[in-house]
Amino acid sequence: MSSIYKDEVKKYGKKDAIIALCFFIFWFMGGVANGLLRVAGVNPLIPGISFSFIMVAVCFVIVLVKKQGLSSIGFRKKNLWSALRLGLLFSIIPLVLNDGILPGIIHGYEPRPIGMILYMTIGTFIFAASEDIAFVGYIQTRLYGLIKNDILAVCLGAFLFSIMHISVPLAVDGFAVFNADIFIWLSFCFVLHFVMNAIFRRYFVIFSAMIWHTLNNVAGSRTIWATGEHTLLWPIISTIAIILAVVIWTYMRRRSATKEVVE
Repeated sequence: MSSIYKDEVKKYGKKDAIIALCFFIFWFMGGVANGLLRVAGVNPLIPGISFSFIMVAVCFVIVLVKKQGLSSIGFRKKNLWSALRLGLLFSIIPLVLNDGILPGIIHGYEPRPIGMILYMTIGTFIFAASEDIAFVGYIQTRLYGLIKNDILAVCLGAFLFSIMHISVPLAVDGFAVFNADIFIWLSFCFVLHFVMNAIFRRYFVIFSAMIWHTLNNVAGSRTIWATGEHTLLWPIISTIAIILAVVIWTYMRRRSATKEVVE
């Protein structure tokens, strides 16, 4: 655990964690409402974007009312460029592997027009950024008020992040949503929360997680390619590669820090 992250999360108590869990319930119910609007025939883009902005606004209000400041959820100028570079560096892996550049070249996919790619990327950023602010910057950090063990706290955060993703499909498809595909998807989400948390905690700047999350979703949602079939092979390869990269990076950082202390 980095010193910045450790200093931040130790500030929170049980009340902060309970408020964060209540916010999670509010988010989940909002997702269900979002799904019901889709069932009613409303253009999914309108309630989707509105939902993202509302949830971020509520999150900001909670933080400001508690007088914790937006820096407590990762809005910091310090180490900003280093954090942005880190997010971009790890984004190379999904951009190349997760239905990204490499599978497109290998299978001969047809790319979308640049304007469409930019338009879809902006939409992806809005959704990803709202999730990162709420789940990586806010909920995850406050969970330490109840759970002091780092691994267990992140596991709970990853669990909440993953099951959050069934709120909209649950409203649209009902209990039929619980099939093999959804559990595979939730497993991906569980693992990816660990990745975002690892990237975020290095500098405690939320933009690093936003960049990685956005570009990972850009590659995985076929924003780049107009043709081609979506399979699990490339997302699995990408996920394994990013896990290995984060594990190796974390190990090297800790090893370097240990050497500095010894010297």
